[in-house]
Amino acid sequence: MATAAWKPYASSNVRLSDIRLPSHARRPNRPALAHRLTEELETEPVGLAWTLKEQLRDLYRLEHPPGGARQHIRRWITAAKRSRINAFVALTKRFEVYFDAIIAAIELGISNALIEGTNAKIRLINARGYGHHSAQTLTSMIYLNLGGLHPTLPMQT
Repeated sequence: MATAAWKPYASSNVRLSDIRLPSHARRPNRPALAHRLTEELETEPVGLAWTLKEQLRDLYRLEHPPGGARQHIRRWITAAKRSRINAFVALTKRFEVYFDAIIAAIELGISNALIEGTNAKIRLINARGYGHHSAQTLTSMIYLNLGGLHPTLPMQT
């Protein structure tokens, strides 16, 4: 996960402009600095939103044991509700409504990316044709471009 712990986050009066390197640090210790910034940013709405986004992306980045994705989403929903960021609270409501479908898509690895890619190619073929005389000519162009057909042309190049 993007953060080490799932915990409720509290609001703070720390501004992002107040987070500075120590004045004596020429070459900062990067892991220590990253840890310090992470702790301070987790209490800010911007940092909290980034953390929640990364935790949600971890759902697709990490390999989950059986039931792990379900547990990951449940913990994320709890953290997002506690954040009181309106966009994430609204998103958690959608996650709760479509929870089973989301889990099925993650566990089965189902995606509509192939269909969306094919749809984009068909739209490009249609736009390149500047309008076709009939549906048959558009269908023929789709088969010619996407059907795997490689006819030999009567002329040599």
